Amino acid sequence: NQSRFLTIAGLCLLSVFLCIPLLAADGEQHKEHHAEKKNVLLRMMDSMMTEMESVPLDASVSGDFLRQMIPHHQGAVEMAEYEIKYGKSPEMIRLARKIVTAQQKEIAEMEAMLKNYPYREGETVPIKYVDAMNKIMMDMMHQTPTDEELKGKNVDCSFAMVMLPHHQAAVDMAMVFLKLEPQSQLVTFAQGIVSDQKKEIEQMQKFIENDCK
Repeated sequence: NQSRFLTIAGLCLLSVFLCIPLLAADGEQHKEHHAEKKNVLLRMMDSMMTEMESVPLDASVSGDFLRQMIPHHQGAVEMAEYEIKYGKSPEMIRLARKIVTAQQKEIAEMEAMLKNYPYREGETVPIKYVDAMNKIMMDMMHQTPTDEELKGKNVDCSFAMVMLPHHQAAVDMAMVFLKLEPQSQLVTFAQGIVSDQKKEIEQMQKFIENDCK
């Protein structure tokens, strides 16, 4: 009887250990399934945030600004291309095409300008720049609609609602740069970002108020 009891106990214990990896695998599959169901524009934002966070920073505020603004612009282009492909609103599709044209041009300009600010490993990163950028990224995350808030919204409204805080972050990044580097050769470029994207923010705000109730 004792031998039989130990055998049964051993089998029960073995089954527990066999179930643990199965449960873990099921949990991972659930996470992947949940990620797949997440709004595609929000997934693009997540990907952009990851790219921005992985950018190496050094003591050059100008170089850091360009290195982080490039993936930020690339995120806007990706979301705008999605709107062009799947959107229905002529107004939002026109805006998306404008964003693609303008920001692809600016990406090329930034990549060219970045050659004047090569990354220097080991340099101390300006704390004022880092603190300001961290706050901007946090604000953008808080202002971006959740997956729940986008449920039931069409592609055009989802695009406007997600792109709006994205644009605001670009404006805020440029404003921080202008404050920290008022004599930089990039001042005119940064001022252009502020001016252009503020106009597009106003357009998206009106579209959301009128068409996304």
